[in-house]
Amino acid sequence: AAATTAIVAIAVVMAVPLRGMTDATGELEHVVTVEEGTATTYREAANRFRNGWITADALAEVIDSGVLPELTATRTRVESLDKVPMEQQTLVAACKEYLRLRDEGWRVRAAALRRASMAQLREADTIDGASLEILRQIKAAAPKS
Repeated sequence: AAATTAIVAIAVVMAVPLRGMTDATGELEHVVTVEEGTATTYREAANRFRNGWITADALAEVIDSGVLPELTATRTRVESLDKVPMEQQTLVAACKEYLRLRDEGWRVRAAALRRASMAQLREADTIDGASLEILRQIKAAAPKS
């Protein structure tokens, strides 16, 4: 009885710090899914633009209405994560930086398309490259559910 009581007491003491913890694995997977979806949305519209079927303004509108809302919703979800386990905190911080950069890159790209600015398009490419490198690192390090 004493051994059982001791084991239960140890289990309770070990579990108390975990109470209220949020496993971020699902959110990290959601970020990857959103990236795949928004990239596909943009890629399809960019193909239509290259073929002359839509204008640069229409392509920018795809970013504004089809990409950024998804990204903003995902960013809000990740920003609201609270009490993430210690081993996931670095990944969540990286994910927040990825989403910040991705948002900035899409906004710069939309503005560049509207202004026909090659300099801004190169800036968007640079920002996108940095954000996608962070995403690659997140994918490599994220626990699988």
